[in-house]
Amino acid sequence: MSTTELGLLLSVGPVALIALSALAFRLFGPGRSAKQLTSSPSPTIDPVRLDLARSVATTQLAPHQVPDDATLAQVLLLRDNGKPTHAAKLLRTHTGASLTAARRLLDRLP
Repeated sequence: MSTTELGLLLSVGPVALIALSALAFRLFGPGRSAKQLTSSPSPTIDPVRLDLARSVATTQLAPHQVPDDATLAQVLLLRDNGKPTHAAKLLRTHTGASLTAARRLLDRLP
């Protein structure tokens, strides 16, 4: 191996190591156990509760921002599992609502 190749390896090696470490952290980062990474049957939301959530969302958000039932179910599950920040982010992603509107809706959901 020539000195040029060694220099290139040493200059690119740490960058590649950092990139791989960042990717591994995103995939297997804190808060995710091996149990959570495996697929398991997803819990379902009571249809009455989902209907109430839909009516609350209809009163709190603009008509074009009301999320579909699947998104509302995911939001309710995230909030029930103690992840309100993730629930707000999901709401904002799917509806385009502001952070304030998303938090207000989360506070009022059944």
